[in-house]
Amino acid sequence: MFSRRLATPFILILFILSYWSWKSGNSDIAYWTIIPLISLSTIYVLQYEIDWWWAKDHPPRLHPIQEKAIRRYTPFYARLHPKAQKKFRDRVSLFLLWNEFIGKNEQEKVPDDIQAVIASQYIQMTFGWDDYLIKGFQRIVIYNHAFPSPALQQLHSSELHKEDKVLLFDIERLILGFAKPTKAYNLLLSEYAEVFTIAKSELNFPKLPEDIWERLAKIRGFDKTYILTYTGKNEVSPLQASIEHFFQAPQSFRQELPDIFNQYSRIFNIESYQTSFIER
Repeated sequence: MFSRRLATPFILILFILSYWSWKSGNSDIAYWTIIPLISLSTIYVLQYEIDWWWAKDHPPRLHPIQEKAIRRYTPFYARLHPKAQKKFRDRVSLFLLWNEFIGKNEQEKVPDDIQAVIASQYIQMTFGWDDYLIKGFQRIVIYNHAFPSPALQQLHSSELHKEDKVLLFDIERLILGFAKPTKAYNLLLSEYAEVFTIAKSELNFPKLPEDIWERLAKIRGFDKTYILTYTGKNEVSPLQASIEHFFQAPQSFRQELPDIFNQYSRIFNIESYQTSFIER
């Protein structure tokens, strides 16, 4: 981290001054240690802000395993031209710094490649935005199975806990949404769709038709019952499901719901990369 590199010369200066004061027996030299001590204290207190300021212009490079996982599970990335791919990777890197991943049960650490794929799904959704990182909802909890919670006692596979601003996922069904996008509902896209409606309240999300569930079933073959069963939840909003369908099956979505497609295209600002977005 940049804060550690920044602290290194002050540590050396502190060591040299302390040694010089001890070796020479001149206690006046010790007063000069106040300067590096204050500097190190400031760096310590502001280390997150310092590291983030540096990282925004110098995003850490992803590990090759992470890049391979992104290319495998995010076809959208593979269709981008090289310059846009670099932008995509940088945003994934910053998303990983911006958010905290918490493993539960036997899986205490979320594998780096899984973190990268989770980030890539989010970055695909927000690739058209300049202000793409959302403050507040920055904790992602990963279970290795379906789980109960205080808000929903039954076993379920995803949840957005609004009060604590944390997202919770069952890793098995989460990965299915990436690995088999035509056969499984994407939990991450669905939950982040709800995050956007909360954190991006200024966005003018469309009013959906009354028969939206029937129309969505035509797009991907997933009716409301399937989605509720898959997620284990009592309710999934039509807005969540429609945004998930928009990103997972854009061609079919455009054919079935052209007006909603155009509105989502404006909201997510996909005009600049529409060819990469539409092609499947």
